[in-house]
Amino acid sequence: MRFSHVIHPNGTIRQRRNRRKQRWLSLGFIVVVLTILLIATRSNTLNWYEFYTFFFSSLISVVIGYFIAALLAVILALASTKNKFIENILVPVLDVAQSFPTFALIPVLLVLFSTSRWVVVIFLVVTIIWPITFTLIAAIKSEREDLSEAATIYGAHGIKRLRYYRLPDMLPAFVTGSIIGWGEAWEALIGAEIIAKVSGVGAYLGKLGENGGVAQLVVGITMYLFLIFVLNEIIWIPLLNYSSRYQNE
Repeated sequence: MRFSHVIHPNGTIRQRRNRRKQRWLSLGFIVVVLTILLIATRSNTLNWYEFYTFFFSSLISVVIGYFIAALLAVILALASTKNKFIENILVPVLDVAQSFPTFALIPVLLVLFSTSRWVVVIFLVVTIIWPITFTLIAAIKSEREDLSEAATIYGAHGIKRLRYYRLPDMLPAFVTGSIIGWGEAWEALIGAEIIAKVSGVGAYLGKLGENGGVAQLVVGITMYLFLIFVLNEIIWIPLLNYSSRYQNE
C-alpha cells in the first residue's frame, strides 16, 4: 500500500482528533487570555484600526517573501539532487549560507535600498528558504526506488515526471518545511520592521513599547499571536491534512 493513512486508518483518525482537540484548547486559551487583558487593562487606547492595517501590511510582505522563498527552494532542491557532482558542490554552499546571520546584512541592505526599505523586510523574510530547501532535499534523497522506477516505466519523463511524480512526492515535505518557514518569517519580520523602521505590525508593536504602553503592547502581542493562529488554522492545517494523502510509508 502506498499511503500511510490507508495502512493505519484508525491511528490516523485518532491523531487527527487529538490535533483538533489541542488546536481548540489553544484557541480557547488565547481567547480567554485576550479577554482578561482587555477587561483588566481597559485598553480602549489601542488603535485597532491601525493595528489591523499594519498587520495586513506585514502579511503582504510575508506572503511575497514566502512565494519567492518557496520557488527558489524548489529550484535549489531539484538542482542539488540532479546528480552527485552538483550535489557535492551545491549542498555544502547552501549549508554554509543557511548558517550566515542574515540580520548582519541589514545595514548594507538599508544603504542599498534606502528609498525602498520594504525590500529589506522582504529580503529577511526570504531567508525562510532554508527549512523548505533542506526538507525537500531530504525528501528527494529518501524517495522510494520502486515508485521512481514505476514512474519511469509508465513514461513519466521531463515535465510529465515533474508534474505527476516529483511534485506530488515532494508535497508533504514542502508543506512541513513551509510551516516551519512561515513561523520563522513572522519572527524575522518583527525584527526587520523595527530595525528598518518600516510600517508594519512589528514597527507598531515596537512603538508601543517605546512609548511605555505596556498594557497595550501585551494586548497587541496577544492579538498578533491570535491572528497567526487563525492563519495557521485556515491555511496550513488543511494543507497538511491534504498533503498526507501523498505521504509514502
